[in-house]
Amino acid sequence: MSDVQDENQELCVDFVTESREMIGEVEPVLVELETEASSSGEIDTSQVDAIFRAFHSMKGSGGFLDLNNLVAVTHQAESLLDLFRKGEASLEPQHITVLCKAMDFILELLDQIENEFHDEGREDDAQALVAEIRAEMETPSFEADEEAARPEAEAEPSQEVGVEDELEITDDLVLSFIQDAQEQLESAETALLELDQGDSGIEQISVAFRSLHSLKGNCGFFGYAEMERTAHGMETILDAARDSGVAPESEVISQLLQQVDVLRVAANGLHPDGAAPAVSPPATPSAAPPEPAVSTEKPADPPASPAPKEAAPAVRDADAAQTAGQPKQKEKRKTSAGNIRVDLEKLDSLMDLVGELILAETMVTHNPDLEGHHFEDFQKASLQLNRITRALQDVAMGVRMVPIAGTFRKMLRLVRDLARKQGKQVDLQLVGEDTEIDKTVVEAIADPLVHIIRNSVDHGIEGQEDRAAAGKDATGRIRLEAKHQGGEIWISIEDDGKGLNRDAILEKARAKGLIDPARGELSDSEIFRFIFDAGFSTAAKVTDVSGRGVGMDVVRRNIDKLKGRVDVSSTQGQGSTITIRLPLTLAIVEGMLVGVGGSVYTIPLLAIQESVSPKNEDVTKLSDGQEMANIRGKLLPVLRIHELHGVADAEQELGKGTLVVVEEHGSSFAIFVDELIGQRQTVIKALPDYLGSVPGVSGCSILSNGDISMILDVKALQGEWLAGGKA
Repeated sequence: MSDVQDENQELCVDFVTESREMIGEVEPVLVELETEASSSGEIDTSQVDAIFRAFHSMKGSGGFLDLNNLVAVTHQAESLLDLFRKGEASLEPQHITVLCKAMDFILELLDQIENEFHDEGREDDAQALVAEIRAEMETPSFEADEEAARPEAEAEPSQEVGVEDELEITDDLVLSFIQDAQEQLESAETALLELDQGDSGIEQISVAFRSLHSLKGNCGFFGYAEMERTAHGMETILDAARDSGVAPESEVISQLLQQVDVLRVAANGLHPDGAAPAVSPPATPSAAPPEPAVSTEKPADPPASPAPKEAAPAVRDADAAQTAGQPKQKEKRKTSAGNIRVDLEKLDSLMDLVGELILAETMVTHNPDLEGHHFEDFQKASLQLNRITRALQDVAMGVRMVPIAGTFRKMLRLVRDLARKQGKQVDLQLVGEDTEIDKTVVEAIADPLVHIIRNSVDHGIEGQEDRAAAGKDATGRIRLEAKHQGGEIWISIEDDGKGLNRDAILEKARAKGLIDPARGELSDSEIFRFIFDAGFSTAAKVTDVSGRGVGMDVVRRNIDKLKGRVDVSSTQGQGSTITIRLPLTLAIVEGMLVGVGGSVYTIPLLAIQESVSPKNEDVTKLSDGQEMANIRGKLLPVLRIHELHGVADAEQELGKGTLVVVEEHGSSFAIFVDELIGQRQTVIKALPDYLGSVPGVSGCSILSNGDISMILDVKALQGEWLAGGKA
């Protein structure tokens, strides 16, 4: 089976799933309408609109998939409902009956489409049902209602009625349209960029064509005429290329990408009332061909498809003709898994509740009242509670996880436009697009990635002449990769440009007074970290892309907010690599509880390398008062937490306490504590306002006995405490 057949069959499966969900939603509404009509004689027009939209959506998508029988039935049912929506007829029980018949028939067709990927062979049944619905529309009651409505219609000048005049477009519908439009535009843009890079043309042309066709249908359904006209013009260009099998020229692709931007801005600028800003249609080589007719029952205007899924003509099996004319036996209806959109705030609330559940579970299973007692049944129950709690946590975290592909693919356009503007050739390679990351983190990481990649293109990748002189390929390379590493998300941006000038950065840092004259020699990683300081730049000139020393400061600030960190490595003349390390979640952390005097602290488990019980002879004190511990032949600075926070009754003698070795930014140091209490999964809470900012602390958590445990920030301890010589 060809790739095209596989793709079309997948589209049919998606259509079946969505259609079943729509029918499942509106079937109960039909019953409610009948009850209302029989009791009060009035109906809720919003409910009629909901059923109308369901049939309209199925008709549009079914027409695109060449499902003629389904289109004929849905169109006639839609026409019947339209009379109720316009108030031209009253709803009677027989109308509900025939609409229910239509839904049952559509469900039978969906069963066939799911198995055979077409709806052929049911033409007689479809036409019989169409005739039955039309007969209900031609009853005397309908004709009387139409005659009563005609004088009023003739008294007013004829006007073209848009969909927004016929159908109530709610704010939720508009927001759904905007989201779907952005997804379709992103798909089209990715395909066009791949096409521009010389990839196999016909597949990319088809993807872009289908995305724009779906967008055009959605625009027509909502009445956004200018956006529909623009998408149609772009679709015409791609259709001509698809028929000829010849990819458009690079300049034509550039024009199409410009129109993608125009449509994206127009979609973002939509108002809740459904009004869209005007957009200019692209120049097209010829007038758009008319839409092919789907069936004899199809209206004169082509059906618009509001379905967000891409669509394409259905594939016919070789033996389909043999079954033509034979009625399909009704099979047992299959259950399809559906997708729903959930407000992110609800997911945040779910994570908060899971965090509270973990805290409550800890308070129960580690209750101090149980110390010294052994209850076998209680231990079994607590183990089961622990397993369920952890499983629930995994599920709650999983629903917030989304692939990073969407964020990565946006960078393709950024690199393309910047490279063309500067006359460079740059190839952006994406690796690990399927890596899942928290939705909140995905949104927050987009801006830092933009700044880093802009710098890579502007300052990192050399011009073609310089690359040739350096013996490099004329096309520069940027590699954007995401992966899971040790319980974290690592995002690396690597380029093969000229690299960072270590000496220039060091000189600039000294000139700005960023380096203590008494400080010893700095490592390369410490020097490179100065590029993240506000206003720091070694660029010879400021461009409209970069050079003011603002972008990398934004990167550092945003990553710090996510409790992550940035590492930089570079070799002059060969390129640079910037690695962003982020936690999987911002709400829960695996930690080691340690005792210091009468206080309990939490050290993030990911930062801990080991813990040792030192001997007094293993510790020496330098002239500046800094203590150094000899651990496995390596001297590490020692930080006494009780001195930092003024904890009374803490252990003073190193030989009687424990050193916890932690690592941050490639360097290690030891934290002196009285004792190790044990490993706990800790829910991070913000510090109370009355405490203000506590040195070296990122938050707090509640212990099983109700006490507060400060969560140590290893990065802050290293950067703000040890570097200042306070330990």
